[in-house]
Amino acid sequence: MRKEYLKMITLVAASIFIYLIRGQIIESNPSANAIIRIVGIIIGVLAVIYMIVEERMNLAFFSGRSQSAGSNANASVVAGLGIALISQSWVQVLAGALVGIGVIVVVSTFFQKKTT
Repeated sequence: MRKEYLKMITLVAASIFIYLIRGQIIESNPSANAIIRIVGIIIGVLAVIYMIVEERMNLAFFSGRSQSAGSNANASVVAGLGIALISQSWVQVLAGALVGIGVIVVVSTFFQKKTT
């Protein structure tokens, strides 16, 4: 369960950090925000797939095997990026982080029950 806590903390930290960077880089443009939100949704779906792959293969927190280029950006970081791109306010960042934590719990619980 310790690995899940680390994933949750990483998800929240990545969401907040990337949201702060996004606010400094990208202007508030409605058409650009729509495109960024669509990209964020795609990245969020990809993060859920990464979470499933990581749990199914029982990978360590810092393993690069679930990504094609061998990076150490695990599913929590990818999910944090998706949340930050989708969110338009701090409330949405926090709500997205709570949903992400829920997904982590559900995926890890499902695969722990399957292995035991």
